[in-house]
Amino acid sequence: MRLAFWRKKARERRDGCAQTPASPAAADSADAQPSADQPITAPTQDFFGLDPFARNLATAIASMGSQEGFVIGVHGRWGSGKSSAINLVKHHLKSLPAGSDLTVVDFTPWWFTGPDALAMAFFGELGAAMERSLTDEARAALRSLGARLGSAAPVVGTAVELATGVKGTKDAAAYLGNLLSPARSVVREHEILAAGLRRSRQRFLVVIDDLDRLDPDEALMTFKLVKSVGRLPNVTYLLIFDRQLAEAAVAQRFPSEGPHFLEKIVQVAFDLPPPASEDLRDFLLEKAQQIMGDLAESQIARFVNVFQDAVAPLIARPRDVVRLTSGLKLTWPAVGQEVDRADFLAMEAMRLFLPAVHGAVHDNKAMVCGTEGPLLDVARSAEECDRRLLAAVPPDERPMARRALLRLFPQLAPYWDSHHHDADEARARVERRVCVAAHFDTYFRFAMSEATVSAQELRSVVANAAESQEIQAIFRTASGTRLRRGGTKAAILLDELTEAAETVAEEDIGPLLGAIFAIADELDLPEDKGRGFADNMRRLHWLVNRLVRDRLPPPVRGVVLLEACERASSGWLVEFAVRCIGQHRPSADSKREAEPLVTAADAEGLRQLALLRLESAADDGSLLTWRDPVEKLLRWRDLIGDGGEARVREWLALRLADDRAIIALASSFVTHGWMASMGDRVSQRFDYVSRGAVRELVDAGHFLQRVGEIQASTVDETTRTALTRFEQAWANPRRGEQEDQMFSPSN
Repeated sequence: MRLAFWRKKARERRDGCAQTPASPAAADSADAQPSADQPITAPTQDFFGLDPFARNLATAIASMGSQEGFVIGVHGRWGSGKSSAINLVKHHLKSLPAGSDLTVVDFTPWWFTGPDALAMAFFGELGAAMERSLTDEARAALRSLGARLGSAAPVVGTAVELATGVKGTKDAAAYLGNLLSPARSVVREHEILAAGLRRSRQRFLVVIDDLDRLDPDEALMTFKLVKSVGRLPNVTYLLIFDRQLAEAAVAQRFPSEGPHFLEKIVQVAFDLPPPASEDLRDFLLEKAQQIMGDLAESQIARFVNVFQDAVAPLIARPRDVVRLTSGLKLTWPAVGQEVDRADFLAMEAMRLFLPAVHGAVHDNKAMVCGTEGPLLDVARSAEECDRRLLAAVPPDERPMARRALLRLFPQLAPYWDSHHHDADEARARVERRVCVAAHFDTYFRFAMSEATVSAQELRSVVANAAESQEIQAIFRTASGTRLRRGGTKAAILLDELTEAAETVAEEDIGPLLGAIFAIADELDLPEDKGRGFADNMRRLHWLVNRLVRDRLPPPVRGVVLLEACERASSGWLVEFAVRCIGQHRPSADSKREAEPLVTAADAEGLRQLALLRLESAADDGSLLTWRDPVEKLLRWRDLIGDGGEARVREWLALRLADDRAIIALASSFVTHGWMASMGDRVSQRFDYVSRGAVRELVDAGHFLQRVGEIQASTVDETTRTALTRFEQAWANPRRGEQEDQMFSPSN
């Protein structure tokens, strides 16, 4: 397939020029496009090269003599455009001088149920067309043949009227009564009719389409009618059918006949020329563009790669294009803004033409998205992929299916093709591809997955990045939106914004961070803390990395961050200052980042800002009311540097007489971890106390004594539960020592 089509579209959009129709149909008749059950009717609608064949066939039919009758067959598979080709034949017959004396009779056999009704209808259509060309005797012979060959004796009413032209049930019954004792044989009736047609010199073309839709008995009846009494002078039959289906119908009734049955009926047969694969693909691309919109220049290369590997191999005939684009009209508007168009087109093609693979992909989400881990051992991994994804695919079609899946899910490359490319995970997330677990479900449910935010929401954040109140309202709404499987939308919004960081205008980076920093403590939600290291504070560090470290030069970073931190919430300010100052004076056990986020001078400015906030909270006594006060006390110690431990211990010692301080500290000293034993499918939560942190901040013995005293007094149930939790965690020193590590932000 050529890249020119999509590049041309991109240039037209960029330059604002008018789009040129890709085919005459686009100019002549915008409404006359192929659809699921509507064949084309004019050459201007021909996208697939059928018209030359139809024009030549029409010329041959118009110029041929048919004194003894003639039968022409046109073979084609279901959906190959047979009906469209015949419509084009009829179109050209109207314009040919030699076809002026040719009357076209359309007979649609699948409208009639049962051989009897079919036979009567057949002769009824002939009678209606030939009425003016025949003598009274020939017309009577035609009616008699229709009634008698259709076993019409018990039929009255509409069916008789159709076959004979006699109106009224009473008259029709009388007519049938006359037929029960015919004066002439069927052979004689046929001779009279043939003589009448020969004298009239009027030619007829009887077009019988959709023979594929008939059941075997009805199909055989149609062939028999054409072969026997239907073979008449000046009558040419044009039969359109799928040869394989027709031969299968014959084989059910006459196993010994095989293809010979049809050869005795059809004198000349043509196979419908298959459309060029380039025509099918170009037409599909044009229709996809009309439905899905234009591509950006940067998207063209990958779109073509996906199209060639995962869509084009599944398109074999015009109806495949029609089915796929008809489905797109329904499914694309629902999720078009939330998915990658190349992947969506490919998944829709797979849903229609490889439904078993489509279902297997859905059932193996973790595997195809790379969240499941290695598949067994390397030697068996390809076999395991085949078993789980391609079990229903014939062996000769598996290479094609593998190429399609590798293009859509590069995470499968280690198992099927270690040299496969296109595994840019960051770009895949930004473009919302199907291989990203957070966006995977959207491709199957035709509704946005709750594991992501809509593209519209993300665009709103970027567009309003400089509007502080708007940004805070968006994040507060997100933090209040609970997800069905736990957590809030705030975590997802931070992740999505991090991936889309490059779309934020450089001048909006500072205002955006300032707005988020101001409510950062509100976003530090326990429900968004995973069992690993992911929490919203860490996500905010990642966002800063992408917006500031990756995009701004060092001299500008400090200016932007100091301004944003001026109004930052206290907990986040302390957290962020510790990170920045730690990059310039790392301890022996901390991991230093490759490049400091800000200069040493700017880091010192952040340290002073955080210390000022901490000292103010210490003076008014609010420090112990902060979330996780133990962590903030340790951060206070670290920010002070030399003498920090003594300063914090002294401040705390003055407050240990206050029960409220003991309760706040005891609750904050307890944290939790997750542990799984070998063979466990789930992790178990356990509480622990970092004994080192307790000893650094207070006299441990005195603190335990105060906890016991408060427990012994009359306290409310919430307080008693918190203190009991501390005592139980303290009583397990092994876990406390194993987990005795403090949080340290990383890259």
